[in-house]
Amino acid sequence: MNRSVSRIKYVPAIDGLRTLAILPVVFFHLGLSWMPGGFAGVDVFFVISGYLISLIILEECHAGTFSFLNFWKRRIRRILPALTAMIIFTSVAGYCLRYGREVQDLGLQGISAVFSMANITLWIMAGDYWGSSAESALLLHTWSLSVEEQFYLFFPAFIFIVIKFIPKYVFMAVSVLAVASLALYLYGADRHAAETFYLLPTRIWELAAGSLLAVRSMNQACNSKKTYGYLAVIGVLLVVGSYGFLSNHLVRNGFLFFPVVGALLILMDQGNKESLLNKMLSSPPMVYVGKLSYSLYLWHWPIIVFSRDLFPDENQAVVNIVVIVLTVVFSIFSYYLIEKLTRHRKDNLPYIALAVLVSLLFSGYLYSVGKYYDVSMYNKVVWKGPVYDVAPVEADVSGRWQKEGLLIEAPEKFDEGLYANNGVIKQYGSGDPDVLVIGSSIALMFSGVVDDIAKELGVNVAFFGARGTPVFPESNPSMVKEERFFTLSEKAIFDANRIEKIEQWMPSVVIIAGNWTSINSENDKHNAAAFIDRLGKAGIKVILVEQPPLLDIKSQTLVQYLVHNNIFPEGESAKYLKELNSQSYVAGNLFIKELASGCPYCYYMPTRDIYMKGSDEVLIVEGKDVVYRDEGHLSNYGALKLKPRLKNMLESLVGAQ
Repeated sequence: MNRSVSRIKYVPAIDGLRTLAILPVVFFHLGLSWMPGGFAGVDVFFVISGYLISLIILEECHAGTFSFLNFWKRRIRRILPALTAMIIFTSVAGYCLRYGREVQDLGLQGISAVFSMANITLWIMAGDYWGSSAESALLLHTWSLSVEEQFYLFFPAFIFIVIKFIPKYVFMAVSVLAVASLALYLYGADRHAAETFYLLPTRIWELAAGSLLAVRSMNQACNSKKTYGYLAVIGVLLVVGSYGFLSNHLVRNGFLFFPVVGALLILMDQGNKESLLNKMLSSPPMVYVGKLSYSLYLWHWPIIVFSRDLFPDENQAVVNIVVIVLTVVFSIFSYYLIEKLTRHRKDNLPYIALAVLVSLLFSGYLYSVGKYYDVSMYNKVVWKGPVYDVAPVEADVSGRWQKEGLLIEAPEKFDEGLYANNGVIKQYGSGDPDVLVIGSSIALMFSGVVDDIAKELGVNVAFFGARGTPVFPESNPSMVKEERFFTLSEKAIFDANRIEKIEQWMPSVVIIAGNWTSINSENDKHNAAAFIDRLGKAGIKVILVEQPPLLDIKSQTLVQYLVHNNIFPEGESAKYLKELNSQSYVAGNLFIKELASGCPYCYYMPTRDIYMKGSDEVLIVEGKDVVYRDEGHLSNYGALKLKPRLKNMLESLVGAQ
């Protein structure tokens, strides 16, 4: 290690603070309800990293020994060995346990993590950190490592230039950087939630907060240990309170400020050996877990995700215990056999480079080919969703879908302004649309069927379905949120436009279909009831479509799952699969059914009976025809099974023109 680095004294309490950061992250990812804000442990890590890295840079700059090359070499030895080991292991396991696009996505995540771009890739690929796509991403947790590594790339140069040209204004320069980033975070937290969560510009303030403390500690001695001890206690309350009360909604309202300030207050007291808090943080158990914190962070998430894949129906408490044991075992091996052996050895860079190369080669292989199966024994699974999708972001209709046994129908020319205009209109009669379809990807799933029926009845139909978007317009404009495929302003326009077009066209019938599992808050229920009431007062009939059963599979496409599990066509026979036991699915469908029963202009369209056999088996195959696209979406073949029932209802409500 560089001589100047060794002059920075090791402080056990900082490892104790790492323990206070890593354990809540693990508990949060385990899904423990009493730790809803455990994710804020990452923000505590950001403050610690900013503080320690800045101390090193400032010490070396003042000693005249700072070297960009040596700095980055140390970062490489600290970060890459354990990271590449985790990526290689996760990639091999993912190749064995996952399918198609998930394998390809894992390869891209692995490449991005090595090149410190995981946060950007996951922002584009998974979107909302709290969404289902993110929850299944095996390398999701590497986003925070990439944020730190990007900070390490630019911040040394920033500090070096400031010290060289305006050495008296280091604190002010870092303050300006922190305030600018904080302002950007506060502006974007609600308006551009995903970008604000993942990207460096809106995270710099957290790392820079630690940097400011480092600058201050280099220039000013600690004079009031007693005061700092009191402030540190307040800091612990802020940090622990954040773990208990923070939520994704509060993050979008700027509340990450509290764990960051709390971490700063604790760090201010880190040199006070007489402090009771410091003694607690410096205790051997706290220090030991803190030393393991990097490995714990690396290994806990893929183990959790794999456990969900392999044991979805097991007792969650038992699974969590197994996950914790495995995480600890993997982390101990990682710490002693990788971290400790590589961190301080200057002659191991060629071996690290070799490990990185192996990781990149394997990730590149996964990304280029994935793990596809010969699905030719089944008929192509047709998905017509993109034809009716009004989201302003074009749907993925790339060639890789074809390899997964999907035949995607899409419009000849993509129009990103459909959500703000008339949606997708099909003219089969005269005048304004007499039937309107709204909803999420579930509405897109049935849109082709509604289109066929409208054509047969000779009525005009408009489609306002959008994938990944709440079904009902937000009744309170101030509560409009950015969605994965809509910016904040686009979502506000979309909500207002749907209401405006309904009032303009006054259709006879509005068909509403969606993922009712997502109706899980009082605000969601209020929006649904308010919108339905508005339609009823306008004299419009409403058809609420029951969400079809969910499948208990963990694959991108059902047809791949079938081939992977050696389920092949047998003449014209039907095949069934166990239904996914989901309380939110049951509760969501029940809410919609009760909503329909409470108003005379509402009609409830049941679907479960069409696809269910007995109480827990779902129809998945008839001969060579696959009924589902994936675990929650019917194929066009499957959706057509609802056509006779829906046509009879529409014919009675609208009538042939």
